[in-house]
Amino acid sequence: SMTTIVSEDNSYRAYTKGSFEKIVFFSSKIIVEGKVKEFTKELKDEINRRVMSLESQGKRILAFSHKDIEADNKDWQSVQETVEKDMIFDGFVSIADPLREDVYEAVKKSRESGIGLKILTGDNNITAESIARQLDIVEGDSLILDASKIDNMSDGELLNILDKVVVIARSNHETKMRVVKLLKKQGNVIAVTGDRINDAPALRKAHVGIAMGITGTEVSKEAADIVLLDDSFSTILKAVKWGRGIYENFQRFIQFQLTVNLVAVLTVFLCEILGFSAPFTTIQLLWVNLIMDGPPALSLGLESLRDYLMERKPI
Repeated sequence: SMTTIVSEDNSYRAYTKGSFEKIVFFSSKIIVEGKVKEFTKELKDEINRRVMSLESQGKRILAFSHKDIEADNKDWQSVQETVEKDMIFDGFVSIADPLREDVYEAVKKSRESGIGLKILTGDNNITAESIARQLDIVEGDSLILDASKIDNMSDGELLNILDKVVVIARSNHETKMRVVKLLKKQGNVIAVTGDRINDAPALRKAHVGIAMGITGTEVSKEAADIVLLDDSFSTILKAVKWGRGIYENFQRFIQFQLTVNLVAVLTVFLCEILGFSAPFTTIQLLWVNLIMDGPPALSLGLESLRDYLMERKPI
């Protein structure tokens, strides 16, 4: 949540925005048809039903409240104790943040290529689960957990279920760091995406930190290894494909070089043992290495990307 205190005539007014759950917790009154009334349990339940209906559609909810403060009361050092209580609930907005069209195919390809996905988000369970189901990453035994539940687990308990966890809702930077640390402990290669200042530690801790070029903060970009100029998840898959293509070309290059050179060395070695004269002159060996060997090996190292690369499991 975020609270702003504004000077108004001889008093002050606090405006708070944040998640629906927090704003409701702070509020004891509500504005109904322009009049301030008690925020009863019945009213809270009715509004909560509407909110849950919107969240199940993948909508994000931002709620608002306010409170008048007397001019002589400026003890704002501990805002939660003095300001963020007994507030007046103003209402909420539903924000549609639809997934990009290319994300569906990118997520499908990443799973087919052996890349596991975990969503760590500030959204609540309902919104996060809705997004995960749209992306089709939730299976029968998949777990969708709240960060508060994970925080109460020991490292051992979390490690036992970490493979099944696909969504962590209400996640913060500490949760992200802990998950990265435990996934690395299992021997995984970890790539983390993030755009906020608080994401910087997790971006550094991961094997590959990926920041957002458009919406990302400068701190997150500095901490990351890669910056996505278009902020698109599908671009990560393109980078993975290029990486696999380069790796495969290295293999082709080395395999070709080893084949030619090992045969040449083995032939010379056997002739020496058996007492035959040298099968190749020095000029002939140089010719094979520089002229016959070099260009074909280089061409193999520059082969174009093959379509099957993303169907293979990671090495």
